[in-house]
Parts: sequence; C-alpha cells; structure tokens
Amino acid sequence: MLAVLLVYAIPLASTVLSWCHANRELLPGHDTLMKICCKLGESKVILCEEGSKHKLQKLQLNYPSDDVTFALKESPDLPWLSKYL
Repeated sequence: MLAVLLVYAIPLASTVLSWCHANRELLPGHDTLMKICCKLGESKVILCEEGSKHKLQKLQLNYPSDDVTFALKESPDLPWLSKYL
C-alpha cells in the first residue's frame, strides 16, 4: 500500500500545492501530504489501484462524491473549496 501511495503522491501533492497557492492557504510539506495519504489509504478512505494494472495508478475516494460535496460545501475553514465541488 505504501509503495502505491508513494508513486501517486507527487501528482497529488502538486494539485494540493496549486490549490493552496491559488487560495492563499498555508502550504503543507510533502512529508505531511505523504502521512495524510498513508493514513487515508490504511483506513480505506481512499482506494488505490494496483500498479501492475496500469502505468499510472488511480486513487479513488471510497465515499460517494455527493456526500463529500454536502459535507464540505459550507465549510467555514475552506470557503474557496465550494468552487471546486
């Protein structure tokens, strides 16, 4: 699981960093992002496709997107997130 997350973490980190920069949020370190990805993978919040199936591995949220949108759209901590949902 950790190897799968390590391979995919760099594009994910780039996306998170660009969102933070565009919305003037504090930038997390790559080590922080890796810890978060690993914990989400271990708890099955995100699902990781096996690397042998495709060149690029896919991360998938293990919850319906409607539930995530509903939970985050009015978040006072991330007001800018609603434009991405």
